[in-house]
Amino acid sequence: MPFVSPTMSYDYGDRIGTTLLVGSLAPVTVGGVIATLRADIAALPPDGLIHTVVAAGFEITPPPGASMLVVTVSGEAWSRSLVEALGPVYAHAHAELSITIEDWVHRSPAVLGAPRMVSKTTFNPTIIYEVWAAAILPFQAPIFDDSPFTTLAGMPITPLGIREYHSFICWINLIQQADAFSTTFGYAAAVSNVAFSFDSVFVAFS
Repeated sequence: MPFVSPTMSYDYGDRIGTTLLVGSLAPVTVGGVIATLRADIAALPPDGLIHTVVAAGFEITPPPGASMLVVTVSGEAWSRSLVEALGPVYAHAHAELSITIEDWVHRSPAVLGAPRMVSKTTFNPTIIYEVWAAAILPFQAPIFDDSPFTTLAGMPITPLGIREYHSFICWINLIQQADAFSTTFGYAAAVSNVAFSFDSVFVAFS
């Protein structure tokens, strides 16, 4: 099965200070399949920080003899984001894509007990943007439509994993952050607003 469509999801966020979340963090589904990850967040005066993760996932079991799992996600990102600063202040916005692979042991004739996670690895992210605003660079706006982005991951599969009927849960993560700090003598704000759309996920065993 070289292509897989995610059907599982999760999301969470942390925030302090003056922040804004527009709408929901829930992924967009089409026909029961997750098609878009998105979040629209802002940090506002006097100061604030907000961090969000929106993820789509699927579970897959390796065939006998497999020694490596490779996952590749390609799609298009849409952004309406900005950072602005006036005075001795700063603003920052960040967006990235990454893949997390969880290695699970499931109940089987070879393994007794409840399912348990053996390991969890998040692989190097693909940066969508990383922008700052301060006195020397008071404004940046990463605005684009349908720009292509790809992120990938590779997980070794041990012989023990095959014998114990391991399976892998793979998550595609859209992570965003907006933070801003103002003073009495300045103004700062940051907006991170990204939607990442993809048709399916390429999965290969070797």
